[in-house]
Amino acid sequence: MRQAQLAASLTNDAILYAFAASLAFLGAVILLDPMLRKSGIGKSLIMLDIGLAALYIPSVLHRFAGLQITQIGFAWYFLATVVTVGTAVWWRTLIMVTTQLRAARQARALQRQSAPGDTSLAPPGTDAASP
Repeated sequence: MRQAQLAASLTNDAILYAFAASLAFLGAVILLDPMLRKSGIGKSLIMLDIGLAALYIPSVLHRFAGLQITQIGFAWYFLATVVTVGTAVWWRTLIMVTTQLRAARQARALQRQSAPGDTSLAPPGTDAASP
């Protein structure tokens, strides 16, 4: 067996491995953490894994059923799944950036509220101004 054939065979195995990992994640979300579906980042992770699983399906079908990328239906399906995965990654990035910006704004607001000399956060019976 030549190295190219070995690499192609191992790639097929790696795709099956990745497909199984995506399905395992989706199963775990459904069975173990249904609340994850309600958060923004959870929806993004789920969408990403659904897209990845959908992206792997043609490769799995190629391995077991001889599906070819030159077939028009497969080509459009592949394009749609790549766009779905890309959209999920952009969505996850947007959620992360907006969450970080919101947290930074809240931290600045808390800093403004607890200005130096402010005794509102001092324990009762103490004088926060004294050393």
